[in-house]
Amino acid sequence: MGPITLIEQTRAIHVAVRLTQKTYFSGLLKLLSKPDVIIKPPSIAQVAPFLDADELIRVNGRLRYSSLPMNAKHPLLLPKSSHLTTLIINYYHSAFLHAGPKFIVSALRQRFWILSARNAIRQCIFKCITCTRYKSSHPKPYMGELPTPRVQFQRVFMQVGMDYGGPYMVKECRRRNARTTKVYIALFVCMAVKAIHIEIVSYLSSEAFLAALDRFVARRGLMNDFYSDCGTNYTGAARQMKSLFDDTAVRQQLTERVPCNWHFNAPAAPHMGGLWEVAIKSIKFHLKRVIGMQILTVEEFNTLTVRIEGILVVYRKRELAHKGAAVIDLLC
Repeated sequence: MGPITLIEQTRAIHVAVRLTQKTYFSGLLKLLSKPDVIIKPPSIAQVAPFLDADELIRVNGRLRYSSLPMNAKHPLLLPKSSHLTTLIINYYHSAFLHAGPKFIVSALRQRFWILSARNAIRQCIFKCITCTRYKSSHPKPYMGELPTPRVQFQRVFMQVGMDYGGPYMVKECRRRNARTTKVYIALFVCMAVKAIHIEIVSYLSSEAFLAALDRFVARRGLMNDFYSDCGTNYTGAARQMKSLFDDTAVRQQLTERVPCNWHFNAPAAPHMGGLWEVAIKSIKFHLKRVIGMQILTVEEFNTLTVRIEGILVVYRKRELAHKGAAVIDLLC
């Protein structure tokens, strides 16, 4: 007694295939033993089955005169649902390191022709514990309800969200070896119609933020509510404005400046500011492709950001065209 040889393995497979064919294709065996008989059903007739010298049903084709081996030219016919078919599919699936259905079909057809092979292979792969474990997906939470400013129509920039982008390196002037400095993008986005306004700031400080806010209010009008992340520049500005409001002497003066309600996201929750995070991503999309590795002057950088603002506003107009002309007029 020794190891199983290739000839013994081939004979064992032929015996198993013969018994399976006698069980599932008994009627077909009787028809193939008679000459000039119409084969039914059409699903089997279209593969042109025939009996070989070992009385095994094989599939005919157009490769009779090729130099391929007999099994590749005329594969053995097997049913879709049988124990032997399942064993063969599982063997090929494990031998080829848990390959997918397409690869297993191409490998199987070098020796076997399984009726409805793709469905049979998918059923076997579906039962594979290893493949199921690696295909498992993590449960995804349901999306939360949109806040009130996102779903109620108001004047543009009545409800405003803000975020910073950068830093970006700019030159002081166009002369050679000019000193470079950092600038940041201050983005204001309307919560209702997603219109954007871009300002350039030189520092991440409360003073620079208040200056950008003044420029925004002078051009776009006063807002009613202001939403932002928990950045130190925002909280510092809010703290500074609150202290000023406590002073009766300057309360009236500051109220005329920026009278609005401040809303901060929860700490470590950037997903709550998805509206302005997406807008920052859209701005960076154009900036990276236009700037590349060059360093612009402050004037050139400001011009570029204003052009990007115009491009995104045009995009928002087309996006909101179905909501009526009133929205488009407000964006103009």
